[in-house]
Amino acid sequence: MGFLLHRRPGRGRLDQDSVPSCWEQQGFGGYNYGRDRAGEQNPIAREQGKYRLRFDVPAGWRGKIVRLVFDGAMTDTEVLVNGKSAGPIHQGSFYRFKYDITPLVKFGDSNLLEVTVSKVSSNESVNNAERFKC
Repeated sequence: MGFLLHRRPGRGRLDQDSVPSCWEQQGFGGYNYGRDRAGEQNPIAREQGKYRLRFDVPAGWRGKIVRLVFDGAMTDTEVLVNGKSAGPIHQGSFYRFKYDITPLVKFGDSNLLEVTVSKVSSNESVNNAERFKC
């Protein structure tokens, strides 16, 4: 699966990385852990990773349930299949979550999976559980 993230925001180019990975260790974004985040001089890193993958679903799978399973994502994760939401935004840490994408896929054809992972959750309790405050 391809991963796109601005290595240096504002330069107008996206870089590619592999998954699974910790994007900070690949030179993308900034760390929020173990550093002083005092105001505007050292703001929270709030980047998003964009994942895109084209995949085929065999025509012979018609009548079966097609599930998309994630073993974990940090933190808010929005999943689209062929431009439509696969379900509610996952909020939390690295635990397994899944979607039934059967009604969204095109059997016997190419499909597009798009996943957006936000480093900082829109849910403050998730951020607090991850030991940093935004």
